[in-house]
Amino acid sequence: MLGLAVKGGKMSTGRMFNILISQLLTQYKIENSYSHSDEDNIYAFELANGIKINILADKNNYLHMVGFLGQDIQQLDNTKLVELLDINRFSLYHPIYVVGLHRETKQLTIHTRQSLAGLNSADIFALFEIFVDKAAALQRWLNNNAALNWEGNST
Repeated sequence: MLGLAVKGGKMSTGRMFNILISQLLTQYKIENSYSHSDEDNIYAFELANGIKINILADKNNYLHMVGFLGQDIQQLDNTKLVELLDINRFSLYHPIYVVGLHRETKQLTIHTRQSLAGLNSADIFALFEIFVDKAAALQRWLNNNAALNWEGNST
């Protein structure tokens, strides 16, 4: 479990998730402005650089972070597409970061997941920082403003 407990018993995973994400939003002064659902345990917000982030917990007690990069895949040349596929190659780094495509919008996404078991706020802060760094690096690379240095950041 997450190391949180309540008087008279254990706290639900959903409640623990909400507390941890609330701490994350407070720590980084993030406005959870574009949607939130307590029922579905989804937090969604937009960073200053335009990257939209969804953080959610699933029924199997995994924390998911999804970044929507706003880049239309149809505007990329074949070289960039091959390099994007290369990001998804086998890696011993943990957690795994996967670049994908949002089905309806045809925009690039980045995703990672981590078991909620044993996570505390420091773990989530570290995971979030690396996730945002990777999403921002990918966005800069897509806009031809930087080289892509993908590996090397792991929790």
